[in-house]
Amino acid sequence: MFETLFQYPSVLARHREGPAADERRRFLLHRADEGAAPATLLRIARELLVIAKTIDITRSISHQDLETAASKWARRQQRRHRSRGPRWSTESFLQLGTSWLHFLGRLQRPAVPPFPFAHLITEFIQYMRAERGLSEATIRNRCWHVQQFLEWLINQNRSLAEVSIGDVDAFLSGKGTQDWGRVSVATSAQALRAFFRHAGLQGWCANTIAAGISGPRVFKHEALPLGPDWADVRRLPSQKLRCGLLGLEHPS
Repeated sequence: MFETLFQYPSVLARHREGPAADERRRFLLHRADEGAAPATLLRIARELLVIAKTIDITRSISHQDLETAASKWARRQQRRHRSRGPRWSTESFLQLGTSWLHFLGRLQRPAVPPFPFAHLITEFIQYMRAERGLSEATIRNRCWHVQQFLEWLINQNRSLAEVSIGDVDAFLSGKGTQDWGRVSVATSAQALRAFFRHAGLQGWCANTIAAGISGPRVFKHEALPLGPDWADVRRLPSQKLRCGLLGLEHPS
């Protein structure tokens, strides 16, 4: 691959003999198979050699290691007056470095902090499954709504031990004024009522919260459309049929 991109013997030797030559060659072949243009492959080959000289890819690399190396390289480029500022050099280094290391399987995944209430949701799942005998679909739905509330509670800097009915009302009200319909809010209220009934019995919070949770009134067939969409009506074959669906008298 290097022989295709570089003609001068000294430049070709630098890329052949540089660190991680096999890994760089494999990535270039991968990008060529994806349809990258020769000019793009040439730029990638040059930048890969810089990255390989800056970091040791024989080990697993963290995002922090990559960002540190990118910052050092950008500052060095600026000192040599090869760039006006560090931003472009940093972003270019990070973008290609991330793609290359991900391709090689040597980029560490960032640690995901555990959800603070994960153990409570796990216990709630066991309760619903073993003692209530609920379906897996119902369990998943309730847990999703409970987790939405608990994440909201964390953002409010509130703990479950001090939660009040006012917190639940504020959460449901906020969802109702954002993008949730009444059916979704009512479903969430039902899930939270079940959760707080169990939480109160376990002593995780006050045992009076569940009784105070009330969602909006949902009418029968509320989720069903009241009539066909206008775009669908316009596609109907005749004006007479359209008028009949719209409750209008056809002028015949």
